[in-house]
Amino acid sequence: MSVIQAVLLGIIQGITSALPVSSSGHIAVISSWMGLNADLSLKFFAFLHIGTLIAVIWSFRNQLVHFLRALRDVLQAVAANILIFFLNLTEKKNRRQYLPVAGTQMRKASLLFLEMLLSSVVVCLIFRRMAESVAGNLLVTAMGFLVTALLLFVSSYSVRKRRKLSAIHASDGLIAGAFQGLSVFPGISRFGILYSAEGILGFSPKLRVMMAYLMAVPMIAGGMILEKFNGTAVAIREIGLFPCILGVIVAAVVGVFAIRYFRRRLLHVSERAYAVYCVIMGVISIITYVNL
Repeated sequence: MSVIQAVLLGIIQGITSALPVSSSGHIAVISSWMGLNADLSLKFFAFLHIGTLIAVIWSFRNQLVHFLRALRDVLQAVAANILIFFLNLTEKKNRRQYLPVAGTQMRKASLLFLEMLLSSVVVCLIFRRMAESVAGNLLVTAMGFLVTALLLFVSSYSVRKRRKLSAIHASDGLIAGAFQGLSVFPGISRFGILYSAEGILGFSPKLRVMMAYLMAVPMIAGGMILEKFNGTAVAIREIGLFPCILGVIVAAVVGVFAIRYFRRRLLHVSERAYAVYCVIMGVISIITYVNL
């Protein structure tokens, strides 16, 4: 892989990962235009994901610190309540009161985050092998773009997009997370499908944007751990160490600026614009597939 190719793919990853339009689909299509084989582009995409992870962590570092503290408090409250439960079994008098688990807005947000993560992981594990068997197939990628577009269109017509965190139920988090789990298939935008599901379920705009971005952290990190960096040495040998490092740096830097810009734009731009774009990319993917 040339340096120019690494830089271009890094730029594309940085921009598209900040939008509900499937970065994996863009990398697959544009890699084919560059003459790169599907296996090589998939290996390089794994490196580009590191750049996206860095960009999201840097952009939301303050929110992530608050989330981790809230999550710690939630786990401490749960552990304390379990202990109180067993203590109350032995004492009929002077029964202890249970501690509030979701006593603050940040605790509620962390619980919603955990619910979404749990269902996402379950769905990802169920469909993981099936998705791996079709990875790199541009026709499947095209279908992924169109699925993302459909959900964005449906979400754009939802009239319930003003529910604040206090009105969100556990079932809402589980459903939204399950939808995100389907992004294991090529062409389906992780950001886009979660953002759409949240819109259909009625999440407020700010809550949708925050959760859609933050969920990238455990999903990307979890994917790396699950794969155990298999084939990393082989990938570096095939692609080249310098292009890999350069791609990560470019994706991270561009991703930081893209997130800073688009996280505000998402609050004011209808999902239909992104849906139309995904339809166009789906058609382009099909044309590219036919001409290969």
